[in-house]
Amino acid sequence: RDSSVEENLERWEGMLEGVYGEGDAVVRLKTGMDQADPALRDHVIMRISEREHPRVGSKYRVWPLLEFSWAIDDHLLGITHILRGKDLVKEDAIERFVWKIYGWPEVEFIHYGIITFKGLKLSKTEARKNIEKGVYMGWSDPRTWSLQSLQRRGIKPEALRASILSLGLSLIDVEYSPESLYAVNRRMIDPEADRYFFVEKPVKLLVEEVPVGKLVAHPPLHPDFPERGTRTVEVDVKDGCAEVYVDERDVAKMSEGDVFRLKDLLNFKVEEKREKGVVGVFHSLSVSDARACRAPIIHWVPSEGCLKVKVVKPDGEIVEGLSEPDCRKLTRNKLVQFERYGFCRVDSVEPEVILFFTHN
Repeated sequence: RDSSVEENLERWEGMLEGVYGEGDAVVRLKTGMDQADPALRDHVIMRISEREHPRVGSKYRVWPLLEFSWAIDDHLLGITHILRGKDLVKEDAIERFVWKIYGWPEVEFIHYGIITFKGLKLSKTEARKNIEKGVYMGWSDPRTWSLQSLQRRGIKPEALRASILSLGLSLIDVEYSPESLYAVNRRMIDPEADRYFFVEKPVKLLVEEVPVGKLVAHPPLHPDFPERGTRTVEVDVKDGCAEVYVDERDVAKMSEGDVFRLKDLLNFKVEEKREKGVVGVFHSLSVSDARACRAPIIHWVPSEGCLKVKVVKPDGEIVEGLSEPDCRKLTRNKLVQFERYGFCRVDSVEPEVILFFTHN
């Protein structure tokens, strides 16, 4: 540190010309060895790196460290307020040293506590590796938790903004749960999301002794907006039997003699659970009869005319299921709610219907 200016300039040229290799020489900011914090004593601000840069290749070999580049950029860009985590307080001091040397005015630093994300492992480096390996479908893959991925799932930018702002700005560490974001987004998208039936793990249900020739359900597109109208879901009755698909999880709760209601369609009594499905007997039509029996209400899709649908989950799993026929009318980017399942955004309709799961 006591070398002359001429000696230091000669060594500097040696760094640029390749006299020194990686780790052989660095540039230090002469802050003083009397600094109370050892980390601030003659802090390193430049180093040699032979690694090829993704944009400029091997054109440069001496690179600034973050604190030095920040100090220059913040001044040249006219930054007036710098927001950073409380773990970067040391970097403030380095920037101030640089500004003082150049005679530049200082700006205001605002620090905040560490934000941890409950149940999430966020790593841009790991995400990039998985994209390059083909494990992820790109930055819009829901496993990256990038802004692109949130948009593809149907998360509104306004919901993300409101959710983040609700955390406030203080030095207190915060654990951020995705459920907070989902709660805000749910309030925003619920009014626009029409309702449909979707069965993720379909099990065939045969209802016998149906006293009509055809069953027609008219579920509302949205229970809070009757003016939008209804869907029409038809079930043909052949020889007194109606055939639909119900969810495997609902079947697991069925026992012989139990009464269940197929939402907006009919009530049936469980007669027998078989390896390949369930057999039931017609009980009644009205919802009041179902309430009298305290019958659980479950969703369903007709066995004829139902549509194969894929849903991409936040963990990257792709599940296949069946939806009601009206889902053929869906258009790309539309937000829907599959009843008793969750909200989804329509990602594609041709050549196959694919939706991205938003949240419950």
